[in-house]
Amino acid sequence: MAVPSSDAAQCAAISAPHLRDGVASVELEPPSVAEIEQRMRDYAASRAWLFAELDDDVLGMTQVRVYREVGYKHGRWHDVGWWQRLL
Repeated sequence: MAVPSSDAAQCAAISAPHLRDGVASVELEPPSVAEIEQRMRDYAASRAWLFAELDDDVLGMTQVRVYREVGYKHGRWHDVGWWQRLL
């Protein structure tokens, strides 16, 4: 399970290029480390924040569904995937 005070910087570093240049999120600017840490704390109040990465692949997630052309970013429509990790 992630620890906000020690894992937020790494989560921010891993996600920043994907948020800024990719289509994994509708966010256009990556949140700061402080914002990531606060999100982790808020989320942890009711559930675990899990994050694993190896060679730029997020580990342990299974695609459940794809919603076609529902996310708009960088001037075009994109599919949005729903992923889960069975616990």
